[in-house]
Amino acid sequence: RPQGSNAGGKGVVEDVMASDGKVRRGSFRQKGSTTSDPELIANAIKAARGTKFNPDPNSMTQSGWITYKYSIK
Repeated sequence: RPQGSNAGGKGVVEDVMASDGKVRRGSFRQKGSTTSDPELIANAIKAARGTKFNPDPNSMTQSGWITYKYSIK
């Protein structure tokens, strides 16, 4: 959760990964998400873009989703 944010919810990010396992594109996906807070969405996309998956030299690209859950404490 971004510091200072008082929002909670779930943000789903659709990712496209290259064969080296690095996320090349991450975009917010409303389906499955329970937040519309711009700060949480930006934070989820930033986190997804920094994620690295196992490389797959047999695949040009792969795609999938990452769900981030934010709770208010």
